[in-house]
Amino acid sequence: MVLKDRFKNLNSGRAMVVMVGFICVFLLAVAMKMMAPVLIPFAVALLLSFIFDPIVSALERIKIPRPLGIAIVVILIGVGFTCSACCFSFRSNV
Repeated sequence: MVLKDRFKNLNSGRAMVVMVGFICVFLLAVAMKMMAPVLIPFAVALLLSFIFDPIVSALERIKIPRPLGIAIVVILIGVGFTCSACCFSFRSNV
């Protein structure tokens, strides 16, 4: 009888909602862990789009079409990465 009274509160609606909430959060965390190889590139692309949007908008204000402005920004980023890779790849023989 004492045990029955002790666990009586676990049958309430609030306890059930909390337990289902914990299960959903756990399943969401497992799903995100499994989907990380797919989600990370999308997250990086979204972040880069927010970072470089002002540059593309500035190019658009000087009458450069948006697709061409995007291409210019992507090419400049590629050139920047290439130049930095070339600069850091050469070692001095000192």
